[in-house]
Amino acid sequence: MNDFLQDAFEPLIISRTDLERIVLKLLELWPENIACGQKEFGPNSFTSRTLTEQGRVVRRKFEDVNWGDNTDIAAVAMDFVGLAIKVCSKYLTVVHPNEIDIEMVIYDISARDDIVVTET
Repeated sequence: MNDFLQDAFEPLIISRTDLERIVLKLLELWPENIACGQKEFGPNSFTSRTLTEQGRVVRRKFEDVNWGDNTDIAAVAMDFVGLAIKVCSKYLTVVHPNEIDIEMVIYDISARDDIVVTET
């Protein structure tokens, strides 16, 4: 089964420039400032109810954007951007999405086996 899954899909290929544009567009879907209130901690998890609600709004906005041929990679990037914001919200009371380290998000995305980020 594992062999089937590994060979079933071609990797997504995107240029670094296009991926950066996608990440920036995704960050625009988030509000400028997110007050991370109602924090809840569990044994192996963390969540902020405020952030969870904002994430739902971003997902709805995501559906309204025409991503063209990059819909799949944009969906993956949306998850990585959301994860970066969630990590920030663990330590901060206010997160500014426009201050997220885009280079780290791109690096994390390019580390996946099913995504190829080219330099052109």
